[in-house]
Amino acid sequence: MRSTLIVYPESADESTNISPFSSVALLASPAAAGPPKRITAVLTEYWLGSHADVVIGKYLEGYNQDDKPPYPRSKIVAMFTEHVPKT
Repeated sequence: MRSTLIVYPESADESTNISPFSSVALLASPAAAGPPKRITAVLTEYWLGSHADVVIGKYLEGYNQDDKPPYPRSKIVAMFTEHVPKT
């Protein structure tokens, strides 16, 4: 099964000027003044080593996924997973 990952900004008003397809831009944006962007991750499945784990892990654990800086200027505030393993 292929996994699908969509990262949405928490608010999609024109002041944020972010499309759902700009998750890479959120990860790579330089540090700016103000609070981090609040985003929601919508994914098909999440398991260790999945594509979703690699991308979401950068938000949760920093770019190098080692709990050390640099960290993204955005923060995941909610996550929805369609498929959940039985165990």
